[in-house]
Amino acid sequence: MLLQNIAQPGLVASSRHTGEDKYPNLRKSASHEDSDEPGKPEPDGEVPTLTRRKTRGYEIDPELERKVMRKVDWRLIPILSALFGFGLIDRNNIGLVRVSGMDEALGLSIGNRFTIVTVVMLIPLILFVLPSYPFSPDDNKFLTAEETELVLARIDNDRGDAEFDSLTWPKTVKYFFEAKLWGFAVLFGCASVPSYAIVTFLPIILEGMDFTIVKTQLLGAPPMLFTFVYMVVCAKISDRLGVRAPFLVLHAAVCIAGLVMVGWCTSNASSSSPQLALFFSELEADWRSPLVVQQNNNIIGQSKRAYSAALSSAFSGIGGIIASTVFRQQDFPLYRPGIIVSIASQVLTILLAGIMTFGFHLRNSKVKRRMSETLIEGRTGFLYTL
Repeated sequence: MLLQNIAQPGLVASSRHTGEDKYPNLRKSASHEDSDEPGKPEPDGEVPTLTRRKTRGYEIDPELERKVMRKVDWRLIPILSALFGFGLIDRNNIGLVRVSGMDEALGLSIGNRFTIVTVVMLIPLILFVLPSYPFSPDDNKFLTAEETELVLARIDNDRGDAEFDSLTWPKTVKYFFEAKLWGFAVLFGCASVPSYAIVTFLPIILEGMDFTIVKTQLLGAPPMLFTFVYMVVCAKISDRLGVRAPFLVLHAAVCIAGLVMVGWCTSNASSSSPQLALFFSELEADWRSPLVVQQNNNIIGQSKRAYSAALSSAFSGIGGIIASTVFRQQDFPLYRPGIIVSIASQVLTILLAGIMTFGFHLRNSKVKRRMSETLIEGRTGFLYTL
């Protein structure tokens, strides 16, 4: 069986083997062991692979690749999903808890008590998020040395930054002045405003429309289940098309429609408007998934990615604080001033996404036309994902 080359799409893997290798399923390219550039076509028309870490190019057994990636997925996805889910239980259920009896027990409807509770919950998210991100794939304990090499080779092929670089103070200062990182962070903050607003205050809004506690709880589940399917489909289409920003704009626009329906097209529990408004608002309230992908696509370097992720997570908490403070008790039960702020955050999202995408497009065009000697992210051939 010919071994598959994963270094670049369209390259044909060489079937030659140069003798005993340290990793038998990761074949080194015979004529390309000490170079860090793509090799020229060999006499028989075959092209050697790109090297990794300037010394090694690999041809990888496709069956091993599938096996290793399944192993990685089953090891990481369940525990990360569980951690993410547990992290959202308190923040996402506080609105339901309030209408289920906490309001009467603690008097949360008095003054700004409920706002203070929600703000206090979000402060640790902002303060302690940075130390949770620095991470090296080399530190894993569940893969063999050969499997680790395969994963690192795939990372290098994808973005060329499998080598771990620690986040130092000089790097932190440098990243602080990089505009696009702040742009991604502001987008995260904008996404968080309706997200926290919907999960926190929608149960209270529904209660104000004379919905029972049971109906309020039941109405929140179906949109969330559909959102899961909807996000997976959007992710598949986005990945197939290779674009991210149009989906950010789409999600923000639908979120605006849902928020308008919540604030101005609902009246009471006897009509269908609240259910439809709830469906659209919850469907698009948390559209950060494509934003996470776009952010990672356009950043190279583990330390920079860790910094950007931490900054964005901090702004996510700030967005939650904004949502908590603009939905005031005196605006009960429809909280229209808070809904207006949430809508404004989505308008800002559309504008900022458009500006950043246009800037990325101009930068890509200059690189393609060789009008700029400065490389994007310091990598030859790297282009922004729009």
